[in-house]
Formats: sequence, structure tokens, C-alpha cells
Amino acid sequence: ALDRRWRRSGPDAYWRRKMSAHIRKGKQEKFESGLPVGSLPFGYTRGDAFMPVQIPSEAEAIKEAFAMRIRGEGSTRVAEMLNRSGFKPRSRLGRTGFTLSAVQSLIENVFYAGFIVHHGQRRRGVHEPIIDLGTWQRAQENTRPPIVHINDGALLTGNIQCAACD
Repeated sequence: ALDRRWRRSGPDAYWRRKMSAHIRKGKQEKFESGLPVGSLPFGYTRGDAFMPVQIPSEAEAIKEAFAMRIRGEGSTRVAEMLNRSGFKPRSRLGRTGFTLSAVQSLIENVFYAGFIVHHGQRRRGVHEPIIDLGTWQRAQENTRPPIVHINDGALLTGNIQCAACD
């Protein structure tokens, strides 16, 4: 049975399986050593020995993006700030500006807080984080400014209704 399978798949299939296993092992070892597997996100470039190094201007923009999100500003405002500042996302699709989904991915990326992720596992990376973990967690809460209710007998009283409290 093994002999028939070998003839059907041929020697190329054997070497593809061997190479695939070798690549998977290399990626796992890279992850276990604290280095990122795959491309680096906006804000970082590769330094010596593939160590991620911050790009100062982009790191400052990332700090501002997280601060804006914590203040309750949405992805549209963050994208406008990044695009207005002339930053370009790392896009495999050739996008030249930040979109809502690009900003959402940026805000959700735990790499900025010093962690790396591979196959659902998360561990502390060897790179310098741009923000601390507390800042990253607050941004995930998608905070919004508190709703201010005014009930001072204004002109529109009774004509409009608050969606939050009716």
C-alpha cells in the first residue's frame, strides 16, 4: 500500500512535505524565541538579526491613534489623522491610505503592546513595545465619551428623543 501511494504522489510530493515540515518547525522556533512570524506591522522595520525596530515617526502616530481611540474617537477620525499626516499602511493590496478596517486592525494588534501571536498562541516578544498593555486593553474597550443629557426646558424638549435613555 505504501509503495502504491509513493508511486502515485511521486518524489516531488515527498520533498514538498519535507520542506513544509521544515518551514513549520522554523516558524515555531522563531515564535518561541520571541521573534515575530510573518511581516511586521506599521511602525516597525527589520533591524539586525531580523529584530523589529521602531520607526520613530510611525510609533508616535500609533501612540496618537491609541490615545484617540481611548478618548472615544472612531476609526474614521483615526484614519483621517494618519492619512492627513502622510502615512501609508503596509498593504499587500496596494492601498495608499488608511481605511476603517486598517485602523481597526492596527488598534487590535497586540504586537504594539509587546506581544507576538502565532497559530493562536500569544507570548511576549523581544521587540520594544510602542504602548503598554494597559493602553492596548483600554483601546479594546472601544470607549466613547459619556452621553450628556440636558433637560433644561430647551426648545426641542418633547420633539426629539435620546436613543440611550428615551
